[in-house]
Amino acid sequence: MNLKNCVEPANRNGVSQKFEFTSKYFRQKRLDAGLTQSELAQALGFSSAQIVSNWERGVCAPPMASLRPMIKALKLDPEEVTEVITEENKKVLREMLSSRRSSKAKRA
Repeated sequence: MNLKNCVEPANRNGVSQKFEFTSKYFRQKRLDAGLTQSELAQALGFSSAQIVSNWERGVCAPPMASLRPMIKALKLDPEEVTEVITEENKKVLREMLSSRRSSKAKRA
């Protein structure tokens, strides 16, 4: 699978973090806009809908360079998108740090 147009989820200490909330968020916003995965991919300059599918399944997150055109194509509020992405990253970071603490405690 080609993930060069994705931000891959964190995978630390065997804990794979998926972009669950953002994937659902962007999927719903695409559906609300009445666009197919293929139409959104084309609007963002991609030749295949697979990239949008990857984002929506939480395999990876959209790269930063795609966010501005996606916000425009889906007519989203930039502040809302910022909040969604920030909250998802906080969750992933907390889980990563928590699992590291647990791993260190088990080793001690």
